[in-house]
Amino acid sequence: MTVAGARGGSIVLKDVEPVTFRVPSASSDFTYTIEYGDGAKEVMKGGEGQPAGQMTAVHTYRSSGEMAVKLTIADAQSRTASSTAALTVRSIDGVWVNTFFNASANRSETRYLDLKQQGGDISGSYMHPEGNVEPLTGTVGSGGALDLSLVSRTIAFKGTVNADVTSLTETVTGGTANGMTLTFPRSNGPLPPARTILPLSALVDYGPVPVQVISTVVFVTVVPSAGVTYRIDFGDGQSDVMGGRVGPNSNARAFHEYRATGTYLARVTATSGGSEVGYGETSVTVRNLTGRWVSNFLNPSTGKQETRVLVLTQASASTALSGTYTTPTGATESVTGAVSAPRSIRIYFRDGSYAYGTDLDGDGINGSVDGFSMRYPGNTLGSRWVFTKQ
Repeated sequence: MTVAGARGGSIVLKDVEPVTFRVPSASSDFTYTIEYGDGAKEVMKGGEGQPAGQMTAVHTYRSSGEMAVKLTIADAQSRTASSTAALTVRSIDGVWVNTFFNASANRSETRYLDLKQQGGDISGSYMHPEGNVEPLTGTVGSGGALDLSLVSRTIAFKGTVNADVTSLTETVTGGTANGMTLTFPRSNGPLPPARTILPLSALVDYGPVPVQVISTVVFVTVVPSAGVTYRIDFGDGQSDVMGGRVGPNSNARAFHEYRATGTYLARVTATSGGSEVGYGETSVTVRNLTGRWVSNFLNPSTGKQETRVLVLTQASASTALSGTYTTPTGATESVTGAVSAPRSIRIYFRDGSYAYGTDLDGDGINGSVDGFSMRYPGNTLGSRWVFTKQ
């Protein structure tokens, strides 16, 4: 008896890969009984419905496991001879895991596929690298062709099952692994506990963009649950436990001042009983007064346009300003200054005079930190100089 259609001659994917059993030199003098090992069997008479000298049976396995296939040949006197073949029938059922370092996201990512095969249809769930879980559906065909997609249609997987059905090779469409081909070995363990995506807001005093050192950023997430700890990583190497009370209108929160400019990814992690149960992320962009600032001022007493230029540097982790000031006549001098909470600015000139802007008088640094306005006490016109970043 020969076996065709099995992977490597001994492994079969259930439901979608029929197996062909052939008996060479079959004779009409004999009866052939094939027991497939799954409780099914087939009795055939040589020469009946088969080409002369051939005996062929096709069987599709509907369950997985180790199958002992037995062929029994009997003659008219009930004398018998037999032979056996061993087959392993496997399915897509189970958890499949891929872990790799995603250079574009600069992190190690683990993905899980939890699959259930019913005929040629696949159902199950996908665990994102962040730990949240979404349902998926798909199909598996002969040859192990596998086509999966999330019910939300945001991510799809297309590939094949390997020869011994111990891993999946899938090309990913969507998500942070878009366009990558990943291998998912079969896992013996269950899907890890899912993590909830937590909302995380960053609220800045006096505007949407924080100013280095002087602005306080308030991070707010959910109302705390009993027995859950919420720790926030601010993205600059600092972290804290978010305080809050269990109860309505008492969201967990934390306060932070950034000491340098940049864009920071803040992440809150919720843990309970030593296990991570939720996370949330948000980005914060911090700016300072370093740069070239230009003011175009129409002097009402002369009717002339006056241009002033400040080139400022605000050192990291500092409120101090230094730089140069170019007057409307083109003269340049060194200046110093400082920023202070909430969004105030003061510039000192060489002659000891100064210009200032504070939120108290409606001036100061604007919300997006791309402009500020100041008053000059010596200016009897009471006008303000509005500087924008160039």
